[in-house]
Amino acid sequence: MIQTLEEFRDVVDDIEVDQAVLHAEHAFSVAPNLGQFLIFASGRATEGYSPTDYKGILAMAERFQVAVVEGGAYSSVQLVEHAKAGDVLDAARSVSVAGMALAGHGSMEAYWTENESRFPTWRAIAEELTHLKLGELWQLTCSHIPRDRGLVAPVLTALAARLSLVRSAPGAILDEKLTDFESILHPVFNDEESLYEQLVRLNQQCQGSKNILDRHGKTIATKPC
Repeated sequence: MIQTLEEFRDVVDDIEVDQAVLHAEHAFSVAPNLGQFLIFASGRATEGYSPTDYKGILAMAERFQVAVVEGGAYSSVQLVEHAKAGDVLDAARSVSVAGMALAGHGSMEAYWTENESRFPTWRAIAEELTHLKLGELWQLTCSHIPRDRGLVAPVLTALAARLSLVRSAPGAILDEKLTDFESILHPVFNDEESLYEQLVRLNQQCQGSKNILDRHGKTIATKPC
């Protein structure tokens, strides 16, 4: 667990160096119009798999799939049901996968995949980095930063060819009935500032409070993370 800014800077510096090397080597996924967009759906909750939760999560993932297909940016859009950690890591490694979305439960730093004792975290995915994705990277999960997890980054951060491709709702708990994805899930970063500076600001923002959103994406309450 990363607790100090010094430790955090070391890890983020490593990610930025890796991304810079891959940029220099032109190590990218295929372009979105030639590549896949994968949407992962997992029903894993804090107490294990939840059939009730999964039904709502799958419905949200299917709505999002329709939206991506209608957007027409990708050659194909595939929904991966009952996602496991290996499925996500395989997609991270695959050059033919241009973009990804994670639907289910989790936090800013981790995606809770099914039947796993360990989940894909932002650090685990960064360690698998072989190329950068040219498509968007969506986190359709709760995006709070738990106080006991130290300093973290959104799960798919390291994969982005441009930081502004990472989309999430920092600090928010998302309702599974979410339909207006574009208005709720925004680019987490800009492409001008360093990743470290933006992540420090994001952690400070999310450690203070988290928004509770209703089914229409409106903030109905805030409480400490």
